[in-house]
Amino acid sequence: MRKFIVYLFLMTTLLISQDISDSQKKLLEMSIHDLMQIKVTTANKSEERIEDVPASVIVLTREEIEKRGFQNFTEIIEHIPGIFSVDDYYWLGSQNFGVRGFFSTGPMNNMIILVNGIDQVSDKYSDYPDVKINVPIDAIDRIEIIKGPMSVIYGSGAFFGAINIITNSPENLDSKNLLSTSYGSLKTGSTFFRTQDKIENLEYVINVGYKSSAGIENSFSDITSDLSILEDVGLDKDATINGQKSEENAYFSLYMKNKNLFADISITENSKGVFDGQPNLLSGSELTTNAYNIVLGYNYIFNDKFKSKIKAGMYKHSHILNYEVFFKNYYEIDAQHTHSFDFEINNFYKPIDKIDINIGFYNRSVLDLFQISDFGYYNVKFGGGEIRLPENESYSKQSVYSQIKYNLNKNFKLIGGIRLDHLNSYKISYSRGLLNLNGPNGIIDTTNYRTNIYSEFNPDNNGLSFLSRLAAIYQYDKQVIKIMWGQASKQPSFSENYRQLPGNYPFPKIAKINTYELNYFNQLHTKLNINFSVFYNTLENLISTTNTYDSDTGEWDIYSYSSGEQYTIGTELGIDFLLNKKLKIKCDIMYQNSKNMKKGYKNIPLGYSPEILGYTTLFYNPTENFTVSFSGRYIGKIYTAWKTKTIPSEGFRIGNTIKAQYLLDLNFRKNNLIYNDLYCMLTIKNIFDIDRRYPTTSSNSWADKGTLGEPRILILTLGYKF
Repeated sequence: MRKFIVYLFLMTTLLISQDISDSQKKLLEMSIHDLMQIKVTTANKSEERIEDVPASVIVLTREEIEKRGFQNFTEIIEHIPGIFSVDDYYWLGSQNFGVRGFFSTGPMNNMIILVNGIDQVSDKYSDYPDVKINVPIDAIDRIEIIKGPMSVIYGSGAFFGAINIITNSPENLDSKNLLSTSYGSLKTGSTFFRTQDKIENLEYVINVGYKSSAGIENSFSDITSDLSILEDVGLDKDATINGQKSEENAYFSLYMKNKNLFADISITENSKGVFDGQPNLLSGSELTTNAYNIVLGYNYIFNDKFKSKIKAGMYKHSHILNYEVFFKNYYEIDAQHTHSFDFEINNFYKPIDKIDINIGFYNRSVLDLFQISDFGYYNVKFGGGEIRLPENESYSKQSVYSQIKYNLNKNFKLIGGIRLDHLNSYKISYSRGLLNLNGPNGIIDTTNYRTNIYSEFNPDNNGLSFLSRLAAIYQYDKQVIKIMWGQASKQPSFSENYRQLPGNYPFPKIAKINTYELNYFNQLHTKLNINFSVFYNTLENLISTTNTYDSDTGEWDIYSYSSGEQYTIGTELGIDFLLNKKLKIKCDIMYQNSKNMKKGYKNIPLGYSPEILGYTTLFYNPTENFTVSFSGRYIGKIYTAWKTKTIPSEGFRIGNTIKAQYLLDLNFRKNNLIYNDLYCMLTIKNIFDIDRRYPTTSSNSWADKGTLGEPRILILTLGYKF
């Protein structure tokens, strides 16, 4: 460690030689008043200033992303105040996130994720897996994060908020092209190319990226205390997961605009090691994902009072999961596919100067959805099945919504919004299980092994849900006060419904949340800004998924359930302090108290709900072309899920409580290295090599010590802007 610190000191000293640049001053000296004037598009699907948005808003620019040395999209989200991550090696390949004290196990499906305003939902699970989105870090021009219920604008997916990754509006127009490559610990490497130009009326942006990593190399005994589990599947006690968490992904996107017509096309592919309820064997289980999005749109301006935006998209998402699990000489392959189409129209009307109205219509239709499985053991038993929308069947949802902003005067405005959603009923065909080759007279016997179910899901209230929101915003001098109330709801997904069928469980109820928030911004001094929030959330029927394998019986128990009533009350405080023209510090801390109000659970601390989250970022620009940044995160103690036996008080935690952790990252960036527009970056993640752990979930309850994150990682990046 001493040699490491000396090396960092020498590197910093050798590169200090010039004064600070204008672009760096922009980053360091931007006050909250300036930040409030930044325009975002995510909150209302049209440009508006942050100070006019009825929600908590965070904007990350490309400049800040570069200076902090982020390596991927999920890493950015981990550093957003009020959000914490859980990487439980989930079999769908995606990390999950908790927001302001709430977390649902299973896929990441409670915050909508957009790319250039395009919904990235995976229709089978209604989730947002990062392996499907897969946007390279160098492709991101900015990220807009809206915390709080956004269902009035975006519907069911925006239960806790919305995240919009923008890749089609480059902020740095000095260079048309970017080429970068990196390599580091765990055989992590990436290559990226970007080109953009404007030829008469045609503008385009092309992003191409490739990235790979060998993954962590820990022993199974580092994450489970019950070594008999390893023996049950044929592993040695000293077996490792070396190579079983490897990842490889590729990305291509093309954005084109000609006057008012635009097209957005993206293709992603990803291969990633995952775990599904049991330790893996040999090279591990691998999930291969690919997705295609094609969106066409048109912006029509009728006059200075009325404009419309129309867009339509086609989406395909497939994955193949090749299992290496349970025991030797067993195989299983699951293939899944969805095909969907959507159409949206947004109308923006300004009848008088004091009123802005947004009226929208949205329809999404799932045209095809299926899962095919094939599995077998020792050629004695084999099986498989198919779970799908029946042939020639589809399902869809329709929405109409409106938001009105009324400016009473230059300081005070009121905002209200409503949304009516309708989810159509749909049919489910479920056929899955083992076939026995040893039936009478050698005939395959399906009587006792195959489950065949044909069912129909009819949503509550005939599929109708009504949502609303209200906000009052007061602005005076360098202060902004927002008082907000909003509703959100979430319908159970196709997968959350079909999982209920084998066990004859009821379909999950629709989840609902109400949020009350007071948000206060103030520039106390030219060098000191504060951002303070108090929020209160009440939640009903948050949908979670349990995934348990019984090694004694060889049976799975997979189903979804509603968690009853919960509430959270909390505060967030953010401080930006400009010490001088070369040094800026940002500190954020969140304290929250969440409770499960279900009978018998009130005195049991809620799982996956850390009371304290802290974030610190330091930017130091000693010279014109050199930047040092520190990014620290404090994650408070995290309990795992409480599993009940007969009564709640006699239950137990499914895994160890994760102790509080503080993680520190460091990044050096040198621009104009040797040649103009050539840059070099050294990124060090987890510099103190903390034993990063995530809490056990029901998806991999055998990992009772908690799943492990990455150790200390060093990554060297070279890039050229031209």
